[in-house]
Amino acid sequence: MKNDPAIEAVRKARSEISRELGNDPARLIAHYMERQSHFQGRIIYGPEEGDYAEDTAQLAAAADKRVRAP
Repeated sequence: MKNDPAIEAVRKARSEISRELGNDPARLIAHYMERQSHFQGRIIYGPEEGDYAEDTAQLAAAADKRVRAP
């Protein structure tokens, strides 16, 4: 398996966040759900959440028009 620096950085960050939350799955889920709430306007949901007729380009264009959270 080839090491990818970006993947390693993500894994390290996730590990640190988990450790800061006492490796508690319930606290970890609550943390990520709270973080997600700050980016509601930027999240692009997959076809299981929206209209199947819209393609990725349309979703990306719509996301660019939304107000970005600070």
